[in-house]
Amino acid sequence: LTGGGYGGDTNVTGDIKNIGTQNINMNIYVQDKEMAKEIIKNVDEQATASAEAG
Repeated sequence: LTGGGYGGDTNVTGDIKNIGTQNINMNIYVQDKEMAKEIIKNVDEQATASAEAG
């Protein structure tokens, strides 16, 4: 996945967050299962923090 091509979109930060999440999920998919669990836990915590902050 590649980012970019936003042009005049006023919701660029939202798009970047979504793209980042997609990339992280794809990376988890190809990782060792135990490592993926740790990454998913961290992502969940970050997503919660982002939701609270945003």
